[in-house]
Amino acid sequence: MSEFPAAVRCFAAIAFVVAVGGVACGGSGGSKVSTAPTTTKSRFNALADAYVRANEADTNFGKNRSLIVDGVPSVRSYLRFEVFGLRGKIVRATLRVYSLTASGEGFQLRATRHSWQEPTATFRNAPAVGRLLELSGPLDADQWRSLDVTATVKSSPAALDWVLVGTGDSQLAIASRESEFPPQLVVETRRAGGP
Repeated sequence: MSEFPAAVRCFAAIAFVVAVGGVACGGSGGSKVSTAPTTTKSRFNALADAYVRANEADTNFGKNRSLIVDGVPSVRSYLRFEVFGLRGKIVRATLRVYSLTASGEGFQLRATRHSWQEPTATFRNAPAVGRLLELSGPLDADQWRSLDVTATVKSSPAALDWVLVGTGDSQLAIASRESEFPPQLVVETRRAGGP
C-alpha cells in the first residue's frame, strides 16, 4: 500500500513544532508566547517523467507506469519537479523513488537541462547527462529509496530536472508518476519562531 495517495501533481504540508528555543512570558497573569521554530514538510509528486532507450532512439516512453534504467544498452529516466509555496529556510530535501526490481548496483542521479517534454522525449532528442548528484546504492524490490538532494534544491528550488543513469549492465525499474507510487520530492523548511 502506498504511503501517500497518487496524484498527477501534489502538494502536502505537515507542520510541527521543534522542541528547541524558549518561551516568552509577560507580566503577572500574562499569556505565554512560543518562540520555538516551526518545521514544515512539503511533498511534491513528479510533474513529468519519461525514459529513453538507445536501441529505440525515436520511441517515446512518457506514459509508461514504470521508468527503466540500464547501462547496456543505455536506458535513462528523466524526472521533473516544480517546487512552490515554500515558506522559510530549506533545511532538507529528499528524492523518494519506489523500486519495482532489486538491483545490486542501483543508479546515478545526475543533473540535466529543462529542454525535454514528457510526450515527446526520445533518446535522440533527450538532453545530455550532467554532473553527478547522488548514488542510490543497491535497491530492494518493492521498496522506497531516499536520496539526499538538499544542496541541489537549495541552489535551484523552483524547477528541477534530473536524470537516472545506469551504473552497470543490469536493468532496473522504478515506479513512474502514472503508477500508485509516483516519484516524490519532500522538502523540509524551517521558520523562526516569534510572537
